[in-house]
Amino acid sequence: MLLLLAAVSAAVLAIVTHAYWLFAALPAMAITFYFSNPSSEYRKWVTIGGAASVAVFLDLVVNGMITAALIVAYAGLTFAAVRAAGFVANSSFRKALLSEEELFIRAYLDGQCSVKEKDSERVYSRTAPRL
Repeated sequence: MLLLLAAVSAAVLAIVTHAYWLFAALPAMAITFYFSNPSSEYRKWVTIGGAASVAVFLDLVVNGMITAALIVAYAGLTFAAVRAAGFVANSSFRKALLSEEELFIRAYLDGQCSVKEKDSERVYSRTAPRL
């Protein structure tokens, strides 16, 4: 919902202020949304980009490029929202697995989770059965 409101606000702001370059925030948000998935193979590079977006935003503001700064801010907001949602979902999944043994066993047997031994760092996992 937050991202939808941000996209609508970018469109409204572009129309009201006649700064039509702000419409570029919409594809920037879509691209960022796609690549920000925490399980993406590009997650390390996207994380670097998300962290760098703060510095880029500040640089653009200091240099008076407000429209470009807003586009970067919308992309950065999208990155943060996707990562926060992924963190909440992952935490909820772990909490649910730890609260019910039957649920944990079913998830382990389906290959949806693994177990890491604390001392040796060895990971035990099962590959999901193919249908």
